[in-house]
Amino acid sequence: MTAPLITILDDEPQIRSMLATALEDAGFRTASFGRATEFEAALATMKPDICLVDLGLPDKDGKDKKRRIGRHKKSEETGESKREES
Repeated sequence: MTAPLITILDDEPQIRSMLATALEDAGFRTASFGRATEFEAALATMKPDICLVDLGLPDKDGKDKKRRIGRHKKSEETGESKREES
């Protein structure tokens, strides 16, 4: 059986790396993206089981990505990570 695929969309390389390492150590496959445009292009050819999306992206709104993913794939309720505004 193939391990579930988790995509990671975050503009911070350290966060992408930490998440990918932890998830791969737990037996998941991962694909990481630093820009929303790269992520969107990849979704045309891959079908992730879970998408982790940073809500504060520099090139596109992460909340918009969440809505678009939800329209393309039937999934369970998605959660949001909230950060305090400075």
